[in-house]
Amino acid sequence: MNQSDTTEFPHAIWIFPTGLILLFMGIWMGTHEGFSPDFSRYAPDQLQAISVLPTARFWGVIYQLIQNLPMLGLFWGSALGYGLVMTDLVLKHKKSSLRLAAGLGVAFLMWGNWVLSALGMMSSVMAWGLVGLGIVLCLMMLFLRQRSGIQVSKKLTPSSGAWLLICPMIGLALVACICPPGTLWKVEAFGYDVTSYHLQLPKEWLAIGQLRGLNHNVYSYFPSLMESTFMFLGYLMGSVYRAIYLCQLLHFSLAILAAIQLAKIAGQWVKPFAANLAGVCLLAIPWTLIAGSMAYNEMAVMALGTTALLLLFDDTINAKSAVIFAGITLGIATFIKLTAGPMLALPLAVMVICKGNSQTDRRHWHVVLLVLASGLTLSPYLIRNVSQTGNPVFPFATSLLGQGHWSDSDVQRWNKGHHNDKPIAQRFNALGWQWLCNQGYAAEGGKKRVRLPGKIESQNIARFDYEWGLSAWWVLALLGGVGLCFAKPYRKLGFLLFGILFIQLVFWITMTHLQARFLIWSLIPGSLMLSVGFGRFDKTLTLRWLHRAVLICLVILGSSVSMKIMFSQTAAGWPIWQYVDSMFPEDDLDKIELGQAMSGDHLVNHLPRGSKVYFVADASRMLFVRKSAVYHSAFDTAPLGQWIRQANGDPKQTTALLKAQGITHLYVHWSELARLHATYGYDANVTELFLNELTQSWGKAFDMPNVMTLYIVP
Repeated sequence: MNQSDTTEFPHAIWIFPTGLILLFMGIWMGTHEGFSPDFSRYAPDQLQAISVLPTARFWGVIYQLIQNLPMLGLFWGSALGYGLVMTDLVLKHKKSSLRLAAGLGVAFLMWGNWVLSALGMMSSVMAWGLVGLGIVLCLMMLFLRQRSGIQVSKKLTPSSGAWLLICPMIGLALVACICPPGTLWKVEAFGYDVTSYHLQLPKEWLAIGQLRGLNHNVYSYFPSLMESTFMFLGYLMGSVYRAIYLCQLLHFSLAILAAIQLAKIAGQWVKPFAANLAGVCLLAIPWTLIAGSMAYNEMAVMALGTTALLLLFDDTINAKSAVIFAGITLGIATFIKLTAGPMLALPLAVMVICKGNSQTDRRHWHVVLLVLASGLTLSPYLIRNVSQTGNPVFPFATSLLGQGHWSDSDVQRWNKGHHNDKPIAQRFNALGWQWLCNQGYAAEGGKKRVRLPGKIESQNIARFDYEWGLSAWWVLALLGGVGLCFAKPYRKLGFLLFGILFIQLVFWITMTHLQARFLIWSLIPGSLMLSVGFGRFDKTLTLRWLHRAVLICLVILGSSVSMKIMFSQTAAGWPIWQYVDSMFPEDDLDKIELGQAMSGDHLVNHLPRGSKVYFVADASRMLFVRKSAVYHSAFDTAPLGQWIRQANGDPKQTTALLKAQGITHLYVHWSELARLHATYGYDANVTELFLNELTQSWGKAFDMPNVMTLYIVP
C-alpha cells in the first residue's frame, strides 16, 4: 500500500474547507442554473413572473439546511447507537467501522418503527423515545470504545481528496432536496408517486394512528418500510408536511452512506484513492441525483445492499454471524422494496453458496441461514397482508394466493400496468435505451425522443428527451469487470460482480415493466467494476495517473450530465430558483389565497369550510389536499362506479348517493381519465359521456377546458 495514502498529509487540513467551498459552489450553481443562466429560453411572461432573485433562493437552501440538518443528525446519531450495540455487543466486532454500524443501525430503527406503527403503538412520544434511546446508546458505546483503546480515526489523508470531486454534485442534490414534490423531475412525472403515495400514505397513517393497508390506495399494501420511516419523521416534526424536506434529505443521505460503504468494500482490493472513487462514481450518476433527492426508497435499498456486502466481505467477522446479519439486512432491503429480493438478496445468496468472498470459514449451507434470517425479518409484512387480504404479497400473485378485496377488473388493470408482455426482442431493445444508452446513466449524444401523435404510453413512460446515446460510465465499468476476470488475483471478484449484474438484468428483462430506474441497483456491481477494475493499475507507476484520470473524467462527465438534466426537468419549464424552498409554512397555509403558492397548495383547499371532494381520475397531488376528500389509485375500485351501478345508471339517483356520502364537490381530471381508459383501464361506468350527463346542470367552482373541472354537487 502506498505510504502517501496511509500517513497523515501535512495539508490535508484543507480538504474539509475546500470540500465545503465546493459544496456551496454546487448549491450556488443549482439555484442559479449554473454561473451564467440562459434567460433566452424563457418566454416574456415567464421573465416577468420571475420575482424572486436566485440569490434569495440560495439563502433559502441554507436556511432549510440549518432547520433540518440537526434533526437529520439526531436520526443518524440514534441509528449509529443501535448499530454500535449490534456490532460491538452482538457481533462482538468492536473494531468494525462506523459505516457498518450506521447501516445496521438504520435497518434496526426502520424495522422497529414499522412494527410499532403496524401495531398502532407509534406516537410522537414513542418516536422521540426511540431517537433519545439511540443517542444515549451512541454516546455510551463510543465512550466504551474509547476506554477500550478503539478510537475513530480523525486523520485526513490525500486519498480523502477523491471526495472533493463529488462535493459540487452533492450541493446540486441538496438544492433538489429543498424543491417541493411536484416541481422537479419531469422524467418521473414530477414526483407523481411521491405526492400520491410515498408521502401521502404516511400522512394518512399519521391521521389514523396506524400503518395498515388502505383499500383506496393499493400501494399501502406494499412493504412500505421507507414510507413508515417518513411517517416516523412526521411524528418528530409534527406533521408529514413539515417533514417533506427532511424526508428528501434523509433519502439522499442514504445514498451517501451507500457510497462510503462501497468505498470501504473496494478498499479491500485497491488503494484508498481508487476505492473512494467507487463511491464518488455512484453519486455522480444522474439517476442517483433524481431518485436520491426525492422521497423514494431506492437509496435505502442501496445502502442496505452495500451493508450486506460489507458483512459478507469482512473476513474479520465470524462467517456464520456475518451471514445471519447479512440475511437480516437483505430482508430489510426487501422490506423496503420487494424487487430488492431478486435483484440483491438472490445474487448475494448465490455468492454465499459459491463462497464468493474472503471468509475462510464460509460453508455452503450458510445460505440457509441467510434465507431464514431474511424471511423472518420480512415476516411482519407478510403476516399483516395475510390478515388483511389473505395474500401475503398482495397485490402480486393474485391468481395463486388470492385477490383480497379486489374485483377481477381491478386485477386486470394492475396486471396490464405492471406485467411485462413484450416480445423478447423488445425487452433486449429496452435494455439498450433504458440502461446502456440511457441519459439517467450518464449517456451522452443520441437522438431526440420522438412522440407519435395520438399515441398514449402505459409503460416505459419515464423517458428522457434524448435517447440512444452512449454511457461511457457503463462501457468503462464493463471493460473494468472483464479485466478483473482475466487477472488471476481478481478473477473471483470479477465473476462475482458479473454474476450479480447478470441476475439483476435477467430479472429486469423478464419480470418488470422495464423502467430505467429499476436498474439503479446495478450501479453497485458497476461501481466496483470501475473502481477495482481500473484501480488495480495503481500498482504500476506508469498507469497510476492514467487510471485516476479516467475515473476523474467519468465523475466530471456524470456530474455535467446530471446538472444538464436537472435544469431541464422543472415543472412548466420555470427556472429552478422559482421552486427552491417555495412551500409556505404549515401554520400559514390557511391564510394564503388561490394562486399565491408556487407549490404545496391545492385548488380544493380554497373551497368553503365543511366541503368534501370526490376526485375522479386524479390522485397526483393528494399530499397537499387539506379538505376532506375521497380518492383512489388508478388500480383500485372506484366508489363512484359502484354508486352508478347501484343507481342503475340514473344521474339523479347517483347525485343523491353522492350527497348521502357528504360529497359537496366533484373534481374531474378529464385528460387523465381519457389516458387511463386508453391504457390501464378505469371503471367502465365512469366515462366522460356519463359524467357530462351527470353534471350538465351542476355549477362549476373552477374549470380548465379539456383538462379538469371542479363541480358543485347540487
